[in-house]
Amino acid sequence: MLFQYEPELDAFLEFLIWQFSIWVDKPTLGNALMNLRYRDERAFEVRGKGLEGPGLTVAQKIWYCVATVGGQYMWACLQSFSSFRRWGDSKQRSVARRAWLLIQRMEGIYKAASFSNLLLFLYTGRYRNLIERASRARLVYGSPNMNRAMSFEYMNR
Repeated sequence: MLFQYEPELDAFLEFLIWQFSIWVDKPTLGNALMNLRYRDERAFEVRGKGLEGPGLTVAQKIWYCVATVGGQYMWACLQSFSSFRRWGDSKQRSVARRAWLLIQRMEGIYKAASFSNLLLFLYTGRYRNLIERASRARLVYGSPNMNRAMSFEYMNR
């Protein structure tokens, strides 16, 4: 029974995480452990390597929610709908088959863009995913003098 409502439950949980972290200008639990916060790169003027800068604007926060929660929900629903309707097994010239091929191409383009973003992230260290790159939201240290709360010692792994 829960499998039927899995996309809705996932979207609800993602929305709760967004609501209690990004919307109220607090980091997620993992970001808090690593002393990270979001900064609006559009309003930040580069002055050396400073970490100062404003947090995300309301428009950026809403865009982040729509893209992460709404985008993942819509994609999951589209994938499950097309697979249950067996669009991939349709005749070669049917509309369902063309839609299936379009979905496959969109997924390939997204994966290629995500891989390109990963390479750029490894080179520059600025944006972890495409949503952060599109909204120009960058993770920076919350306070530069504070150590991270995570220990990477051998016995703690």
